[in-house]
Amino acid sequence: MSTVRRSIVIALLVFCTTAAHAASTETQTDTINPSCPDANVFSGKLISAIDWDNVYPIRIAGATLGGGEVPEGAAEDQIACACPDNNGMYRFGIQMGMWRPVRLIEVVRVANCSPAMGGTMIQSNTKLIGGPKERKGGTDDVHFYNVNVWAFPLTTMLELFTSVRCGPDMYMDIDLITLSTVDPTWNDDELSLMFSPEAFIFATPPALALQLADAASSAMGKPLNKAIGSAGAWGSMYPLSGNGLTTGSPPQISSLIGTKYLAKLHRIGFAKRSMGNDVMCGPKYASTLTKTQYRLSTFFPVPEISGDQAGITNKGYHVIGEPTFLWGEWRNRPGTGEDFLYIVWSWVDCCASKEGQLQ
Repeated sequence: MSTVRRSIVIALLVFCTTAAHAASTETQTDTINPSCPDANVFSGKLISAIDWDNVYPIRIAGATLGGGEVPEGAAEDQIACACPDNNGMYRFGIQMGMWRPVRLIEVVRVANCSPAMGGTMIQSNTKLIGGPKERKGGTDDVHFYNVNVWAFPLTTMLELFTSVRCGPDMYMDIDLITLSTVDPTWNDDELSLMFSPEAFIFATPPALALQLADAASSAMGKPLNKAIGSAGAWGSMYPLSGNGLTTGSPPQISSLIGTKYLAKLHRIGFAKRSMGNDVMCGPKYASTLTKTQYRLSTFFPVPEISGDQAGITNKGYHVIGEPTFLWGEWRNRPGTGEDFLYIVWSWVDCCASKEGQLQ
């Protein structure tokens, strides 16, 4: 076990003991609710269901530690850097870059269901503005899911690599960011076009051909950032709604819809670009998704851990658009395993200095 992983395990043992006790007293049920299962997030699964080797590689002062490759689009290697403080005075520091867990995305069949919160309903007496609505002349090729997005800054909570500039956002704890049920564009494809008019461009033959190239590149672990209208082998990114307009398995469709909402977070300013030479002093707003900035790992129903599972060697994560037969076709369970929780890892480039450390 690596030094980083050993430190994380020790810290999480303390964290999980308290959280698991609280969760067990608040969410005890006699039977499993198949329409809204409990994912047991605040339990020992924070150790066993998360592959902490996903933080690698770690880049410090231009040197790369651990296995894996630095993603395409990351900042160039450098030893020293400088960033202005609040008074406009530049402070010198060293370059850092690593993968950090930043979000927990729930892709659920029942509006307001939260497996992360013990299988409870976050809201029950609201008009479901973005919830599912009846379809006229429905088709089996259309799948609809709702999405809940949680801030999930585990490395910050565990006080690991805590330079202020090295956080992709200012979240310091687990917090609910948004619900698709309060988004009127989530169940209306036409209304969603008002916020993403570029969708018309990505319905053209050249764009569809680029989607094929993106799917092939994603299969090799390198999604194409230029193909912003494509989620690789999962399907088209547009419209940015809860409809999966494609035929596929639950892992594929849920991954597509979760990625759509991640793209939507960028569009509405709830997510930022944290990789590149120009973000060393802080993340930048980006209206489109930089796919190589992210990697995903399944937390529920079947965790994605490196090693051999179902006769297939797993990396412990997958990139956006990577074919599900490489990592996830066996990760759903009938009844209690048809909702999905994905941990979003974001590559963060930053300039770490002594003055930027949390006290």
